[in-house]
Amino acid sequence: MQVRDIIQVFVDNLNYNCRCEGDTRGHESIMIALKALGNTGNAQQLASQTLIRCAQNKEEAVETRVAAILAFRRMACTAEVELQEY
Repeated sequence: MQVRDIIQVFVDNLNYNCRCEGDTRGHESIMIALKALGNTGNAQQLASQTLIRCAQNKEEAVETRVAAILAFRRMACTAEVELQEY
C-alpha cells in the first residue's frame, strides 16, 4: 500500500464534511483521521478540500472544526487552497 492509498483511507473516514451521525465511535474515527492527516504533512492534494469543508461545517462540534484546521499544520505553505462557502 502506498502513502497515497493510506491518505485516501483517512479522507474516506471523514465522509464529505466530517459529519458523523452522533455516535461516539464515528466521532473518534473522524478525530483520528484528522490527526493522522495532519501528521502526514503531505495530504494537501487529496485532503485539502475535505478539510476545508470540515472546518466550515457549522453543524459539527468546535473540537472537530479546530482539528480540521490543525490538520493543515504540516502542509506546505505553497499549497494553493480555494475557499468556498458550503
